[in-house]
Amino acid sequence: MIKMKMNCVSGFYFDTINTIQALCDKTILKAAFSRCKYYEKLLSRFERDSDVSRINHAQGMPVTVSDETVCILKLALYYHEISGGAFNPTLGVVSSTWKQCLSEDRTPEEQTIRQMLLRVTFSETEINGNRVMLPAGLQLDLGGIAKGYIEDRIADELREAGVQNALLNFGGNILSVGGHPRGDAWSIGLKTPFGTDKECWAIAACRDSAISTSGVYERGKTINNIRYHHILDPETGFPVKNGIYAVSVFTEKAVDADALSTAFFVAGVEKGAHLLKKQDALFACLMEDGSLVKSPELRLDMGRE
Repeated sequence: MIKMKMNCVSGFYFDTINTIQALCDKTILKAAFSRCKYYEKLLSRFERDSDVSRINHAQGMPVTVSDETVCILKLALYYHEISGGAFNPTLGVVSSTWKQCLSEDRTPEEQTIRQMLLRVTFSETEINGNRVMLPAGLQLDLGGIAKGYIEDRIADELREAGVQNALLNFGGNILSVGGHPRGDAWSIGLKTPFGTDKECWAIAACRDSAISTSGVYERGKTINNIRYHHILDPETGFPVKNGIYAVSVFTEKAVDADALSTAFFVAGVEKGAHLLKKQDALFACLMEDGSLVKSPELRLDMGRE
């Protein structure tokens, strides 16, 4: 009898490193992982002929897109609605402006950002069958939900192929299929903000569930001793400033964890906790002052026992 072994594949998609490890034949794993390239060409705003890119450049005219693009857009609209706009994937022009300015060691003018925000009305997006109309002037950026959605789809393919133990890590978005092959849950380290890759402030158990973290430390730049991170406040167009260092959200599906972690970070602790309670999701939030706020039901190994 041939004993199955853990295999691992990785690659750079969606502007981050993506890794899948699974207890299965490597051909099955590679076939599932190849879907990353498919989804990047479908959903990336940087791919010229992607559905998202065609929507962004249609100047308010309807665009025919795939069933999967319709699905993720409906999910994005749902999270936009229930979060009161805290989750807003139409900040593409604003985020691009910030990225360009930070690369030049400067920040954008407030008046420039304010003018851009006048056009941010994601709720006016129209979906009629497979035809999508985004108001002119808006730019979709699905970075706050796409990786979770793609992880769920790839995990479904692995399950259909008979895989019972797998762990997907797409830039810190974690999704597990089953538990660890040794029988217990996967142990997932919650990274210490601004620490090394191996520094974790807590360990979480993950079995048939997802963990997504949003924080100030992964992407951004310090200018004149001020840290400007990549998570923007839809109301101001500037990086969120509410005392949160990082928040990890725990759900069953990766798409939910992905969108809710962004929504929580933007909304703040009080509104974020209320939103997650209504969605049956758990959270652990590290504050800038070093304190921890979390769901009472959430169990973490803090290394103190």
